[in-house]
Amino acid sequence: MLSLQASATHNRAGEITFKHLGGLSYEITITTYTKSSSRDADRCALGITFGDGTGDTIPRINGTPCINGEGDGPCDFCGQDIGNDTKINIYKTIHTYGGPGTYTIAMNDPNRNEGIDNFDNSVNIGFYLETTLIIFPGLSNNSSPTLTNPPIDKGCTFLPYQHNPGAVDTDGDSLSYSLIPSRGNDGTAIPGYLFPNQVIGCTGGDLTIDNITGTILWDNPKCEGEYNIAI
Repeated sequence: MLSLQASATHNRAGEITFKHLGGLSYEITITTYTKSSSRDADRCALGITFGDGTGDTIPRINGTPCINGEGDGPCDFCGQDIGNDTKINIYKTIHTYGGPGTYTIAMNDPNRNEGIDNFDNSVNIGFYLETTLIIFPGLSNNSSPTLTNPPIDKGCTFLPYQHNPGAVDTDGDSLSYSLIPSRGNDGTAIPGYLFPNQVIGCTGGDLTIDNITGTILWDNPKCEGEYNIAI
């Protein structure tokens, strides 16, 4: 999920990745980018569902220890401020599956930032991430791509905007990209969702993604604001 920058609560962007450890065991990582100043909504841990009927609450592992605790604290680790009122938070766990299958790994957290421009009432819309893990006999044990460019970015009105997630796949798999609408509570469609170039009063210009390179291009953004899309 990508936040095209510009504000109360806190979720800006994020992703879920997984790394094969051996057998049916995987290290699963949730990475979120949140509003640093929203201390009351800070998350020491996040809930996750593994797609096999089980779930867990997993701790944040990055940043310095919290002295006084924040949000649902006290937290062992407080995340890392990366500037522009944004903090990166990393949550990690290991899960062992019972057998082959297709598993949707997901997290859902209230709420997104206030005032997102390409759908209404964003502060009350859940923040949802998912990834799909396929375990199948005969397939090599696979890890997901990792994204090396943070999904937080800035653009200028009336100038072409580009962003590339910088995906790296250690298994050497080919990657294909597409844009989809962001999802809300528990993965449901967000009512009235529009792509940024479709926002009423700001329409115009094409918003595309290169399905081979992953580069997003918005060729003529007309309105300042904060927008959410998903890859």
